[in-house]
Amino acid sequence: MGKAGSFGTTGFRQLDRKLARLAQATPRRKVDGVLRVAATVIAVEQRRLIRVVTGRHRRTITVTNAPGFDLDGMGPRDVSVFVGPRRGGAGSTMHLLEWGTAHSAAHPFARPAVDTKGGEAIGIVVAGLRALVEEAAR
Repeated sequence: MGKAGSFGTTGFRQLDRKLARLAQATPRRKVDGVLRVAATVIAVEQRRLIRVVTGRHRRTITVTNAPGFDLDGMGPRDVSVFVGPRRGGAGSTMHLLEWGTAHSAAHPFARPAVDTKGGEAIGIVVAGLRALVEEAAR
């Protein structure tokens, strides 16, 4: 067996301070804008895929800000965007289209939209956040 070794690290406090300054230099509204552009790609695909009888379900698909949305440890100060049906009206029955019922077959539109356009949306987020970080670093 070899000898046990040890190592040390330095610079993490400075890195934490720089990352905190970077977060402050990037306004939430700009990050939100990047997320909204990416989410719109998915919303457009959802509208294309949804089964249309009257068009009321298609019209209810929207991209909205969701401040305070609590999911996976995100807190009220985190930026979040929601893609999907507005609450109430036709939006309250959209889950029945997506998953079906005992009396009607499923006509999925949300999951397939994410599956086909998710990579494109992530690319938009990565490029947008990269641009914001580069702008803040100047």
